[in-house]
Amino acid sequence: MSTLRIGLLGGTFDPPHLGHLLVAQEAVQQLSLSTLLFLVANRPPHKEGESLSSPVIRGELARAAVQGNPAFEVSEVEFEREGPSFTVDTLRYFRSIHPDARLFFILGADQLADFHEWREPDQILDLATLVGVARDGAEPEGVAAPRLPSGREVKFRTLTVPRVDISASDIRERVASGQSIRYRVPEAVNELIERYRLYRAIS
Repeated sequence: MSTLRIGLLGGTFDPPHLGHLLVAQEAVQQLSLSTLLFLVANRPPHKEGESLSSPVIRGELARAAVQGNPAFEVSEVEFEREGPSFTVDTLRYFRSIHPDARLFFILGADQLADFHEWREPDQILDLATLVGVARDGAEPEGVAAPRLPSGREVKFRTLTVPRVDISASDIRERVASGQSIRYRVPEAVNELIERYRLYRAIS
């Protein structure tokens, strides 16, 4: 029996957009993943104080975004824990239910550069292979990032994806100003944004 290979892509997904899906699809192909899980964060510690759509809404948006791709799944496990969503806790959970699987945690260049400041970074490296996203073939930032406080070197694999300048904050701003977000998000996500009147300025 072949080893289960699970990719984990975390985020607030407020909303999920085509850039997220492109990264996920490239991860499935380049890492030969069995499954790519979209980890919808409950309350990311680095976004304390920011206004986010409810976890329930963001989970529904993520499920709408991944529909039709059998390799993609949405996990709401972080909703079940109170307080901030820490990566190390999530990885421990998936290791407990998939003890023999290979876990690949996908993160952006800016996250790699700050990885030494995360909670229990040594434990994260023990639980999963880090995968840094590179744009247009460029190496992710953080290659020369400081070692962990323990002195351990941060090793990671590189995932190369085409550059797509789409961000969730830009999408929210476009919706708030009445501009189209067509071709920036899946149509099913756009329909939910319209249905729930998300990202509109409060009048």
